[in-house]
Amino acid sequence: MIDDLNLKDLGSLLQKARESKKDDKGRKISRESIGNAIGVSGQPVYEWEKGNQQPGFLNVIKYCKFLGISLEDMLGEKKTVFSTC
Repeated sequence: MIDDLNLKDLGSLLQKARESKKDDKGRKISRESIGNAIGVSGQPVYEWEKGNQQPGFLNVIKYCKFLGISLEDMLGEKKTVFSTC
């Protein structure tokens, strides 16, 4: 069930996805860059990645879209959680 994916797990997956991508100049993508792109500051992005706050579903989708990955790719092995929904 979806409950198997807790905030810490989701945060870790978000952070790993961000850290695996580089901008067009080869630099790490910052939390601030993602925040600006999806309409929040870098602080909520930090809180999501640390598992301290739950991002809205649309923000997760925007986060993935900004990184150029699908939600399924970001979730990796956790994607089987959604197959029971």
